[in-house]
Amino acid sequence: MALRIVDAEGAEGAEALSMRALAERLGSSTATLYRHFGNRAGLVTQVVDHMFGLVEPDDRELARRAGSSL
Repeated sequence: MALRIVDAEGAEGAEALSMRALAERLGSSTATLYRHFGNRAGLVTQVVDHMFGLVEPDDRELARRAGSSL
């Protein structure tokens, strides 16, 4: 999900991040984002950590990576 968030926000950056706008771009709901990340700061932290390899990818992300390397 972190990579989809980065793709959705593009050049606007974290300062312009709106949970509502992000949920719309991802085809999700704000409730889903808040349930997954807790708050905006949690979302930004996880995205940054993921970008620097500090967060272990979930099973779906691992499967996607494995499929793209074949």
